[in-house]
Amino acid sequence: MAVFPKLKTGAAAQYPLSVGAAYETRVANFLDLSEQRFRERPARVRRWVVDLRLLSHLELEEVERFFDEQRGGFGVFEFEDPTTGSIVPSCRFDQDAISVDERGDFDAAVRLVIVEDQ
Repeated sequence: MAVFPKLKTGAAAQYPLSVGAAYETRVANFLDLSEQRFRERPARVRRWVVDLRLLSHLELEEVERFFDEQRGGFGVFEFEDPTTGSIVPSCRFDQDAISVDERGDFDAAVRLVIVEDQ
């Protein structure tokens, strides 16, 4: 199983870090304009918004390569929860593309959204 790469400091994320848990709900809209809501999964799904800043070119390349290997939100990987240190065995990206802001040698930034894949 693939493992989310750590930074050269050994950390999986930087602060500020946004962490939350929510139920995934789908809405079915009908022709008579009524709707029906249902849970996509039986349990809450944890979500991490990981903002990585001041990355070196090597760190940025490693993150981009890992994202490409996972084919965006298609692949499943292990992620170390930065708040607890526990390994979450089944995670995926909640996006199919990443936007990189590169300003200089040690001034690259990227935002990743990671969700627990139950």
